[in-house]
Amino acid sequence: GYRTLAVHLPGIGRSQCAFRERPTLHTFADWIHSVVQQATGRADEPVCLVGRGLGNRIARTFATRYRSQSR
Repeated sequence: GYRTLAVHLPGIGRSQCAFRERPTLHTFADWIHSVVQQATGRADEPVCLVGRGLGNRIARTFATRYRSQSR
């Protein structure tokens, strides 16, 4: 019963870089938040993020910035 999303960060893989300035972990966490919001139609959808390497750091930053959404 879980929905799964796999994303390539902007500028990674075949994606285009959408950032004008050098992105930070906070920039990526905010971007993930907007992806979840677009996919679910809700800004408060609870999520469980999984990542390794840089993805782990982004997931932890997301959990700090969006505590009420993090599981």
